Amino acid sequence: MEDRRSRKRDKTRHALLGSALELFAEKGIYEPSIGEITAHADVGKGTFYQYFASREVLIAELVEGGFDLLLAEVQGRVSNAPEGAERLPLILEAHSAFFEEHPNYLLLFHQARGWMKMARHHSASLRGAFSNYVQNLGAVAGVAPRTDAEPCSRQAIVLAGFIAGVLSFDKILGFPRGSGRLSHDFALLAEVAPRCLGPGRSDRP
Repeated sequence: MEDRRSRKRDKTRHALLGSALELFAEKGIYEPSIGEITAHADVGKGTFYQYFASREVLIAELVEGGFDLLLAEVQGRVSNAPEGAERLPLILEAHSAFFEEHPNYLLLFHQARGWMKMARHHSASLRGAFSNYVQNLGAVAGVAPRTDAEPCSRQAIVLAGFIAGVLSFDKILGFPRGSGRLSHDFALLAEVAPRCLGPGRSDRP
């Protein structure tokens, strides 16, 4: 009996999360109300608060769950690669493949970053989800923080920023994406750097 209740609760939770993700992808994270989310999930409005204290909590759980799926894809590619293979192309290809398969998460992550910049949405759990993603990305890439006081390495932040920035601008400007394209984009960045820095400056730290 308890197992049946547990399965029913899990099913309802997944329905709420799935409905929210679909509505956020369609309308953005600002517009859909709790009533819309519960109606889309075909449950009563009061049911929402049995699982989530607020929309902010639901959004944080969606972001955290999305990052878990993304990092599993990244770790899988790196772990299954031949010995001695370069990690960076594998990490970039994993991100491209993941967002090609799960475009709703690309929109969610992009909007959640902007949402956090608003003064009233300094959610500790949401900030923690982004911090954990960058930390784990750095661990897979093999770049650790320089000091114990730093939660994330600067290299990991730069890598996460490159990925998020390119994908966001592609979405905004309507550029199509394809699996593995981020690796090509990173190569383009390497080509641009010497031209921007000028002769004799490209190798400066």
